[in-house]
Parts: sequence; C-alpha cells; structure tokens
Amino acid sequence: MTRYSIVEYAQAIRSRYKRGNRSMKTRILDEFVEVTGMHRKSVIRLLDRGKDLAGNKRRGRRRVYSVDVSKTLKVV
Repeated sequence: MTRYSIVEYAQAIRSRYKRGNRSMKTRILDEFVEVTGMHRKSVIRLLDRGKDLAGNKRRGRRRVYSVDVSKTLKVV
C-alpha cells in the first residue's frame, strides 16, 4: 500500500474513529493495522491528527543570533 493510499484511507476513517467509543476505536485500529501493516501507535497518531496533515509547525526555542558571525571571524 502506498503512503498516499494510506492517507486517503485514514481520511475516510478519521471521522468514524473520532466519534467512536473505546471498543469501536479498538476495532478500527485493529482493522487499519491489518490492512496497512503499520504500527499501532503510528496509526493512532495518524487518526488523531486533524485535517492539518502538513505538521510543519516548528517546535522548541527560536534561534537567536546576537552577533554577526561573519564580521567577528578573521580570515588568515
């Protein structure tokens, strides 16, 4: 199964997974793992994501450059 088809399958199942109770989610996860061959925890992360599949939001501290490094280096 290609990555694109896995994402399509996840989009089709996501609303049912979000609405389901614990036993329903277990069955959905079992089915998804069997069909795709992915690890269970990866499937949980994939289905818990919202419509924002990009996930390119930066985390952590911002980089701060207080001194211009190119001016402080002397070329020998």
